[in-house]
Amino acid sequence: HVTGASLPGVLGVMIGHNENIGWGITIAYTDVEDIFIEKIDPSDPNRYFYKDGKRTFKTVEEKIHIKGLSNPHIEKIRYSVHGPIISGVLDKDSRCLSLCSKSLNILKVSDGILKMNMALDYDSFSKATKLINAPQLNIVYSDIKGNIGLFVTGDVPIRRKGDGQLPVDGSTGDYDWGSNIPLDEMPKLLNPDKGYIISCNNKITDNNYPYFLGNSFMNGFRANRIEKVFSK
Repeated sequence: HVTGASLPGVLGVMIGHNENIGWGITIAYTDVEDIFIEKIDPSDPNRYFYKDGKRTFKTVEEKIHIKGLSNPHIEKIRYSVHGPIISGVLDKDSRCLSLCSKSLNILKVSDGILKMNMALDYDSFSKATKLINAPQLNIVYSDIKGNIGLFVTGDVPIRRKGDGQLPVDGSTGDYDWGSNIPLDEMPKLLNPDKGYIISCNNKITDNNYPYFLGNSFMNGFRANRIEKVFSK
């Protein structure tokens, strides 16, 4: 038996509780998108440079049905190894921008939410959160036994080079994504000594955390205010 709130299109209750546990969600603001500058082959606009050779753009035709028109608009989307081409840049015949994003993968958020809804303890809830590959979320947890916890979910890439804050050269492969941060090494808390957990879209790790999560977190004013009130 589950009650709470959700979003259209999401199977299950995103924020709520069942007989044993309750949970809440905020956006984690981890950095899971990069922009790559692809170098187009001047002799063939359908090809681009990658590492020591050239590759052909993959093309997908998207049908967009428009009210009042009998035939749909056909939008041709080109893909590089990094992701879809989103715009031209500078001299458009020689370079273009591609988007590499975890949100473009097949999303399993509904699988995780449904498992969360059916979880009855910390261990089963923890396993459920690992199914959520995107979007990246801070999920807080509590149960009838007095346990509280926090999980940062979602795949976060380990970049071979750089931090993804600016567009990078896609032709060398130097800035490609390698593996993801191991799920067991993503930030999480269980029953912290101070007795409470604060999650306000703020940065929840300190400088000792070994992986780069991003730098677009909220400014922390709300979290600091809650900390000030709770610590009295």
